[in-house]
Amino acid sequence: MFYDLLLASVGVFVVASLGFFGSWLLCQHHHRSATTLCALGLLGAPMFAWYLSEQLWWANLIPVSSAIVWSNLAPVLLAIAAGTIFGNRSTSLFRRGLVVLPISVMAMVSLVGPVARPAVRPLTGWEIAQWRKGHCLQSHESTCCPASAATLLKLHGIETTEREMAHQCLTGQDGTSPLGLFRGVCAATRLTQKRPSVTKRSPEQWSMENQLPAIALVTFEPCLRAGQSFRAGQSFRAGQSSWTTETWSGFFRSTNFGDDREGHAVVVLGQTDDGDWQISDPAVGLVTWSNEQFLSRFSGQAIYLAEPDCR
Repeated sequence: MFYDLLLASVGVFVVASLGFFGSWLLCQHHHRSATTLCALGLLGAPMFAWYLSEQLWWANLIPVSSAIVWSNLAPVLLAIAAGTIFGNRSTSLFRRGLVVLPISVMAMVSLVGPVARPAVRPLTGWEIAQWRKGHCLQSHESTCCPASAATLLKLHGIETTEREMAHQCLTGQDGTSPLGLFRGVCAATRLTQKRPSVTKRSPEQWSMENQLPAIALVTFEPCLRAGQSFRAGQSFRAGQSSWTTETWSGFFRSTNFGDDREGHAVVVLGQTDDGDWQISDPAVGLVTWSNEQFLSRFSGQAIYLAEPDCR
């Protein structure tokens, strides 16, 4: 069900409209303040989209399935900028319209952008995911988040599939956003007592805080694309039937935009007495990472399933 996204989109549209009319009124009485507000809106929108949008920490502030929409401030900032420009009577209505129109279009695009990924860049060429000893293996280069979500849910007794989670996580050809992952897990647990929550930033606290297992977003240094040699001297050819630990890390499309490292999602199962981490990797299955490896790869973003009164 996508009613949550629709209602949230309408809500953000209303807020943006209020921002437009509010800045328009401000411009009538305080021209200098309106000019500053316009500059903040025009500069703030791209800065927000690049550095702050769709990060998991928003789910702490807005713990609902539609956080991916409610946390989107870009259309509001653009609407405020458009309102100040439209209210500037020192220029003709025609010239103001020429400037306001593209800004308004950008505001609408930024409003639907976070939820339009499956429609704009839909997944193609993927198959039914396979399970290996309780671990969901991704069937497509871009479905590490849905596969990891399916594994986490199964560990909590909630049956689902990679395909269902890809649908709920708003996964597209270019991957899944962090808040898209949060949205998918919210949708899958809406009829249960479990709810997704953001983990502590320090993995050392996860065991003590009962925050395991957890889906962790990790990054790797970028490697060359399929059919070429990777950093480790291995290659992944089109049609290759098996994944290897030397090749998969550089093959996935980045899900953390604005970073020059490759994004991936794994399920952290726990830590051994030696300090190593047991990882359910949707690319290869069960693997072990040293503490140094995990900490160097961990992006600082992870979610787990908690009881409502334990969040």
